[in-house]
Amino acid sequence: MGNVEQMELDLPRASFDILILSEVLEHLINPGAVLRKLRVFLKPGALILAGSPNVCHHSVLRMLLAGRWNYQGKGIMDATHLRWFSAPTYKTVFEDSGYVVDHIGPANPLSRKARLANTLLLKRWEHLFYTQIFLRGHLPDREAAGDTQPESPAGEWTTATEMKPLIIDHTFVTK
Repeated sequence: MGNVEQMELDLPRASFDILILSEVLEHLINPGAVLRKLRVFLKPGALILAGSPNVCHHSVLRMLLAGRWNYQGKGIMDATHLRWFSAPTYKTVFEDSGYVVDHIGPANPLSRKARLANTLLLKRWEHLFYTQIFLRGHLPDREAAGDTQPESPAGEWTTATEMKPLIIDHTFVTK
């Protein structure tokens, strides 16, 4: 356990099937560097699941329109956040770090009121109505990425119980 940005990770290369980053990148000084650092521990084709607060939520915009930027104990404006992301900027940090983004959008279904407002706004402003961004992606296959990672071990996993996850929680590493 420790700060993922500062510690050397003593983990086997190309050995994890899934990378889970829940509420992590917004706490890091250089999220892209950490994403690149973690790539070597993932098998080609590894699944990526990540989430972050959405700085484009209407509550943040209302606060800015009122001339305020108030930190809070938790949520989008958590005082421990060093970075803020919109869905497009969250996607970009992953893509710029060599990952393929398969899906990006709200982490949870929009509420009834949010769906109504989104419909009235011709579905052009959905990003205003969700607090959490959810990203699903994968590490490209070795050949497609021009990567120098070692071959993945023989045999393919077939069930989630056989998957070996690398879980990064805030700035702490668990395996």
